[in-house]
Amino acid sequence: MAPTPRELTVSSCCVMSRPSSSWSCDTRSGIGVAPLPEFLAARGLPGGRFDGKTLFGPIQQVLEQRYGPGKWLLSTAGSSPYLNYSLMAKLQLDPVDVRRVAADAAAAVQFSAIG
Repeated sequence: MAPTPRELTVSSCCVMSRPSSSWSCDTRSGIGVAPLPEFLAARGLPGGRFDGKTLFGPIQQVLEQRYGPGKWLLSTAGSSPYLNYSLMAKLQLDPVDVRRVAADAAAAVQFSAIG
């Protein structure tokens, strides 16, 4: 029987292989996935889940303060914001400067851990 995604996550630093009909775990490889944040928190370790609003809200606010109102973030994927280049062109802004301001805003965001 194949391990569940949670079992794969909890077995961090294991490489799961299926040489025959049973699963095995090679702990010598040093390759694996990060444990779930809840798994870490249950053991008193720092961890947490990424909240997009925590990162992207301040980016939008800083860009509005610096360049004026507008939809500065068209979309997001994971921790990546997609900036509105049409708005930059309309306002005759240098995209390099806008990206730098957005990056500085993102770098200033503080995340807290579970627990």
